[in-house]
Amino acid sequence: MESTNGDQAQLGNLIATRMEVPLRLQVPPDPNGEIAIFVVLEGSGEPAVGAELGMGPLWEDAFQFGPAGYMDVSKVVDALPVIFSNIKSETNSAELAVFYGSQSSRIDVDWPAPGVRKELKLEVRPSTGMEIVVTLLGSPVPEANVSFKPLGVESGWGWPRDRNTDVNGSVLILDLASGEFLVGATIGDLTTYQLALLKPDLVTKVNLEFQHNAELRVILRDQNGFPIRADDMVSIARLDGLQRASCSTSEGKADFQNLMPGEFHIDVWSGRHRKLNTNDHVFTQRTAFILEGKNEIIVEPTPRVEEIRIGLTIDGKVVDWAYINLVYPSGYDTEVRYRGEAAVFKNVPVAELRAEIYFDHSTPEWKIPIKVLEEEGQLFEFELSEIKKWKRE
Repeated sequence: MESTNGDQAQLGNLIATRMEVPLRLQVPPDPNGEIAIFVVLEGSGEPAVGAELGMGPLWEDAFQFGPAGYMDVSKVVDALPVIFSNIKSETNSAELAVFYGSQSSRIDVDWPAPGVRKELKLEVRPSTGMEIVVTLLGSPVPEANVSFKPLGVESGWGWPRDRNTDVNGSVLILDLASGEFLVGATIGDLTTYQLALLKPDLVTKVNLEFQHNAELRVILRDQNGFPIRADDMVSIARLDGLQRASCSTSEGKADFQNLMPGEFHIDVWSGRHRKLNTNDHVFTQRTAFILEGKNEIIVEPTPRVEEIRIGLTIDGKVVDWAYINLVYPSGYDTEVRYRGEAAVFKNVPVAELRAEIYFDHSTPEWKIPIKVLEEEGQLFEFELSEIKKWKRE
């Protein structure tokens, strides 16, 4: 493997060149000799923050283990160089490896003589990615969970991905495909979201701030106006999707802090059951505008009907078999198997719902809006051949 010998050498994605020592490095070198390494982005010369360097005696298998294969590992955190000292082998040479996103390369370097400092500059290609910074009332949040997912990509197959922020409240993600991402941060029960456009060969900085001073107390009442003290769950979400949170009730109350003022959905369900039609008292979605400061909202049950029925035909013939999924405004659902006669749904809220028709459990073939009125005995009949099939965008 080629040694730099202080001259320019290129291997893989890296270029090593001799360079002048900045004034701030004018300190005596290690008595055993040392190497100061600058890792910068090709073209801009900006420090390649997050790049990892491994240094150690020549060892044929070290590189395949990544940074963990080397006896001394450092990370680029700013414009200052990474300095290695007193690492040499019997041949007076050492192996230097750089890992930056999916880029990696290694070179052999001759160890400098005792008391001598050698400087190297390594260039790496800019990597498309993002640096996510999470703050709460202006202070960094260590161990905040951040998630990121490209728009237009369904969950699953490795998405969404998540990381935890470091002590500075940040996390660096490299080698993502350019495009628009949905980025979120979670602190306890609070989550905030932001859209980020990642450009080729550029690390995009995304600031996720919890600096909001709106508070909300949700108070649950029954149909007669009396407090409900059961163990219920309350979820809230801004209509623009930028913040959501969940909280269980205590004495019929649920409290939320650090909210962004704006219009919110409010969902409540009992006993933490997802299937709304199995609960004794259930609240469906409503909206409310949350202002700066303290807000208090009393939520009562949405009127319900005992049952509704749904019938299906295709070209005038009754459908023999299907699954009907009735989706509530909150996004939760209940399913009934259709067996050639009207499917019956019990304890249905008076609201605008959606019927999803399946012939298997993979993808709905129709998504049909239903408006349930406050009257009993409602029958919804659908001639499916006259309704456009649903297609995944």
